Amino acid sequence: MSEISEVAGNNILIITSNSVENDALVTQLRSKGVSLTKQPQLSGRVKAGGLSGYPIFVLNAERGSLKPESVGALLPKLLLSIKPKLVVLVGFSYGRKGRVELHDVVITNEVVSLGDFEGTDSGIGFRTFPRLTSLLSGESFQAVFDKAKNDLKTDFKRLNLESKLIQGVSVSGEVFANGFQFTERLFANVTDAVAGDMEGHVVALNCRNLEIPWLVVKSPSDFGDGTAGTRNAQAHSASLSAMAAVHLIQAFLSENKLRSAEPLPEFLESAIPVPYESIQVQGSSKYPAYIRKFVASLALGDRYDKDFHDHLIGVLKEHAENAAKHAPGAEVCLRGDTNAIVLEYGGGVFNPLKEYPKMKSAGGGKRELTSFMSSYVESEKIVSIDWTHEDAKNFLRVVFIEANANLRKNFSCSLTLTTEEMREYYLFGNRNLTEFSSCETLWIHVDDQVISDSDGMLLHNLVGKVPKTVQRIVVKGWPKRLIAEHTRMFSYDGRLEFA
Repeated sequence: MSEISEVAGNNILIITSNSVENDALVTQLRSKGVSLTKQPQLSGRVKAGGLSGYPIFVLNAERGSLKPESVGALLPKLLLSIKPKLVVLVGFSYGRKGRVELHDVVITNEVVSLGDFEGTDSGIGFRTFPRLTSLLSGESFQAVFDKAKNDLKTDFKRLNLESKLIQGVSVSGEVFANGFQFTERLFANVTDAVAGDMEGHVVALNCRNLEIPWLVVKSPSDFGDGTAGTRNAQAHSASLSAMAAVHLIQAFLSENKLRSAEPLPEFLESAIPVPYESIQVQGSSKYPAYIRKFVASLALGDRYDKDFHDHLIGVLKEHAENAAKHAPGAEVCLRGDTNAIVLEYGGGVFNPLKEYPKMKSAGGGKRELTSFMSSYVESEKIVSIDWTHEDAKNFLRVVFIEANANLRKNFSCSLTLTTEEMREYYLFGNRNLTEFSSCETLWIHVDDQVISDSDGMLLHNLVGKVPKTVQRIVVKGWPKRLIAEHTRMFSYDGRLEFA
């Protein structure tokens, strides 16, 4: 727990209440370059990382407040341990018909608790209308909301989405909305409410007790009646709310000028959101593979096709060789994310943007860098390149101009299967997975199922049905005793991993 004390009082907590919401959040954080590490000293359901250089914790709990692993059961102790600057509850909700559209995103800093109600013959009767308001309110809330709204509006436009960011009141309580008439009666008691869920009141109450600001960021996937706005309504809403939550957190950090005063502590180091490779060029035959793996890890957008990747790898490979040649023994490093790649190397001043074009020979940098610039800087204009020299180091930077995210890059989908359903896919072939073709990541949940060695063939057949447009397939709940064997079995498909 001493490690946690290093960031206590200086972090953000994000909460999800089911696997669909968590999958969407993890996918969105990954698109920002965030890796999460498990924090068993807190809970088996808590992970940590760094977003924009600031510590974040993610709690993936169960719905409501009654079960041992629910938000209500796990949150109080966690808040006391990490003392976050802000708590953000993320996911899907039910909406109020006529006030919001399906897949809008509702930002709430005021919750009406359904904890104080009684059943009547005509529906729900409130004894009081207890309202819980976040400390993040007034002008400070509006500044964060407006900044995030502007940024998110740009993203939505780029992704061709019609969803809107809405500020509104939510109802929340241990009540399962099981029909449109039920929710209509519920909302009739709270005239300014636009959405509802089961966890917001728990978050609001616990944060109020400890004087911690909070936000609820949820997207309606139905109107309390199971209405589906898309074929995978909950996953779509969860993805939109995760996207909005990240923008809100970044806006909160910016408005409050919050950054870690020191580098993130060691237990979060693996979660720093910038991929990094230190490449040993001289005496090593593996550096081209390192460069290729590094570029592939960035998951750039569709405009950056295989030809672009191959050309970029060629430029980096060649420049790394030149750097090693002109500065023997100097370390050559690659850093980057979905915004830019930086090749860093020691030695004297050498500006390739000026020197390479001067070279008369047809080989070397003239062949790779000059043609790369001609194709992608001057012609297609999807990258820019610059060079600087600071502190006895050279920095060659390739900036990705083209919007490198689309809905598929931020859209995770979940498929929960029983063993019988897996056999249905395999034996009869009467189920297909084309509905997931728009997803970047497909999470397959087989938790608590009886899986045998032979079920690897069932999974093999199932994975074969996953559209090739899906870039990542994550299987959760697979028996640990089978993971090593089946990882080898599926080595031919780089998309598959076991969580």
